[in-house]
Amino acid sequence: MFKLAKSSAIKSRTQAINQLKAVLVAADPTLREALSGLRTPILIRHCAQLPTGAPSDATSAATWTLRLLARRIMELTGEIDDLNQQLARAVNRHTPQLLARPGAGPDGAAALLITAGTTRAAGQRSLLRRVVRRQSGPGVLPQDRPPAPEPRRRPASQRRAVPHHAAASALGSTHPRRPRPAHRPRQDPP
Repeated sequence: MFKLAKSSAIKSRTQAINQLKAVLVAADPTLREALSGLRTPILIRHCAQLPTGAPSDATSAATWTLRLLARRIMELTGEIDDLNQQLARAVNRHTPQLLARPGAGPDGAAALLITAGTTRAAGQRSLLRRVVRRQSGPGVLPQDRPPAPEPRRRPASQRRAVPHHAAASALGSTHPRRPRPAHRPRQDPP
């Protein structure tokens, strides 16, 4: 659950950063020049400290929007940090030796535990199906039946192609001096 919430917060933060930069591109040149050349974390801090006031023109609306987006980004960053701590605590509670290994962080360890839990659950479902099958007697349960096979097509190398000249002769000659060939009944290939 923590990984799901963290993924959502990261996507929202990325979207807010992109929106902040888009507003900055469309902002008044003086405001844009004042904030240009700053790295993203510093830009966000500067935008969060922009003056507040009721937006009355395009410049004040851009300033107000930049401040709002920067504060949203900072809030989402705090949320992501909290979720990282919760994730580390949860992994540490279940398998403390996993985080002690070199190169293992909370995200990778949680993904590993999620996969192991999913595999364990799949094994338990498989065992349950075998028990149900034994109790219900011989035969296959409907959910265990494989899907019906798709009809097979011949490989391209085995398909018969109609030669170009055969198709043209079937239509007949349109040249005024060449007579049309006599109509022959069509023969099916053997």
